[in-house]
Amino acid sequence: MSLAKLVVLSLAAAACGPSLAEVRRARNAVYQADFQEVWRAVSEEVGKRYPQLRARDPATGLVWSAWTHVKTVEVTDGEDGLGREERQRHDRWGGVGRVRTSMVGGGGKFKAILNNDHRTRGPEGEQGERGLDFFQARVQIVGDPGAWRVEVEGEAAALFPGSPTLRPYPRGSEGEPLWVQSRIDELVLGIHRRLEKRELRTAAR
Repeated sequence: MSLAKLVVLSLAAAACGPSLAEVRRARNAVYQADFQEVWRAVSEEVGKRYPQLRARDPATGLVWSAWTHVKTVEVTDGEDGLGREERQRHDRWGGVGRVRTSMVGGGGKFKAILNNDHRTRGPEGEQGERGLDFFQARVQIVGDPGAWRVEVEGEAAALFPGSPTLRPYPRGSEGEPLWVQSRIDELVLGIHRRLEKRELRTAAR
């Protein structure tokens, strides 16, 4: 099967995901609620996705996950058609005829992302190395009583064979995995869905 057909398949799968408008609205939402209600929504959503936490401080409104190993699924283009060989891989970089996806959220859901630029560079420019990918999320509640906002950030890092430490990917860098923004957006939406009934509609845009 041609790469063009794989593009169509991946776009069709990604079409089931949230729209940019939904993500933008969730990011800009202001919630008219007690702090404890917002805190509970943030804590439960982060904890559901990332059970191991680095920090959880209601005094500052911060929930910070520990580094979590990201498992990926690779769907390859076989010689006799689309060989849907799904296996857990620690291959960060796609190649010709590959669609790579990342586990997002709970329930074993997957979001398709086409690695169409065939990037092969790691966080410090390594060529062709394979390592384990990790992700951490940082969620901060900001604002004033009755007008709370939730700020969500995330970061990926790689652990290469023989290395004792993780090497972070700079946000927005060429080598950053394509699933990073997707994971951030999914967390933003997950928190928003828990608090949507408290959203100040005049703040939605």
